[in-house]
Amino acid sequence: MLEFFRSRKDSYVLKGFLGLIALSFGIWGVGDFMGASSLAPGIFLKAGKAQLPTPLVQRRFDSELNRFRDAMGGRAIPDDILKRSVMSTMMEDLNRSIVLDAAAIDIGISVSREELRDTIMNNPTFQRDGTFSQMQFDQVLTENRLSEAGYVQLAETDLRSSALMQPTAANAE
Repeated sequence: MLEFFRSRKDSYVLKGFLGLIALSFGIWGVGDFMGASSLAPGIFLKAGKAQLPTPLVQRRFDSELNRFRDAMGGRAIPDDILKRSVMSTMMEDLNRSIVLDAAAIDIGISVSREELRDTIMNNPTFQRDGTFSQMQFDQVLTENRLSEAGYVQLAETDLRSSALMQPTAANAE
């Protein structure tokens, strides 16, 4: 095939064809780069109607990075390798999570405000002496560098994904 192109390198038809290919790639490539992104500002990852905001992903990355550093017990690992490793693992989790959430939204699984509130209030992490503690809730969120809205969004996503996976888990038993 290369011989065919080389033998006709002076052909105006071939030059025109290759010019059109180059022009089309240039227009699409520059158009994608310069044009409006399909993601709204502040959205890191999107699948269907499910979205992950950039600040939430950044906080999760920082948290995972710190957790990994703590787990390594002070062993020297080059920072770029450490960050790439954490980002790779985190992206796999985020992709799986966003696809499950998009599927749950697509089939109409929704989480009521009451269900969301009950799940948060019954979480032992946020309880003191067996009852929900707003102070404990705020402290845990602060330690994990999460806003309340960010945590509520994560909890809602988890509940939707769990509801989607429940029939699968029940059939597996």
